[in-house]
Amino acid sequence: MLAQIVINKYRYHLPEYRQVRQYADLGLKLPTSTLNGWGYAEASRQELVYEALRDDIRNSDYLQIDEVPWNIADRKGQSCRKGYAWQFRDVSPHPRGTFFYYHKGS
Repeated sequence: MLAQIVINKYRYHLPEYRQVRQYADLGLKLPTSTLNGWGYAEASRQELVYEALRDDIRNSDYLQIDEVPWNIADRKGQSCRKGYAWQFRDVSPHPRGTFFYYHKGS
């Protein structure tokens, strides 16, 4: 069930409130906050996979990096601040299709 929550949210772009409605139709009543907490708890367990992909790409012979600027609205009543995200891709002669997205430190 936890895997399905994460898949529905990130693969099928299904927000938690819609997932809550689907589960309610099946007879399982959950608050949105519970579903949200489960989704984040499951995603945080994938940190080791993320780190392995990151290290694999950083050790490649040829690396492609794209910097993406974006506005971050995380302060109520104040204007947006500028942040950045970076996308890294292994484009060596024999890549394994590895890609990762980095946003920490922005």
